[in-house]
Amino acid sequence: MISHDENDEKQFAPLINHLRSLKKVNAPIDFEKDLQNQIKHVISKDKKSIFNKFKRKDLFFSSTMYLSLFTLMLIIVVFLLVYFFLLKSGSFKQSAPKPKDGSKTELPVSPPPIVQKK
Repeated sequence: MISHDENDEKQFAPLINHLRSLKKVNAPIDFEKDLQNQIKHVISKDKKSIFNKFKRKDLFFSSTMYLSLFTLMLIIVVFLLVYFFLLKSGSFKQSAPKPKDGSKTELPVSPPPIVQKK
């Protein structure tokens, strides 16, 4: 039975021979570690969100604070628009009817109570 190493050696024999024929290069001891760090750095740059471009670390408020303030202002504006629309359309009942001609309205006056003397 053929082991994996023998099978790999047969399969990749041309590649292995080519790699053995390459000239050796003197590299620093930590070359592989530096290379891996550079690769990780490039990959982490690509994974960053587009919003990180606009985020500044020296801002007083965080971006969530700005988002919550914007949401609050939007709710207030919508509430005021609905309120004034309903007020203008007459949906709210008025407490006392106003006369149209500008004259005073007379309220019914009850007669004074009758008091019987003994």
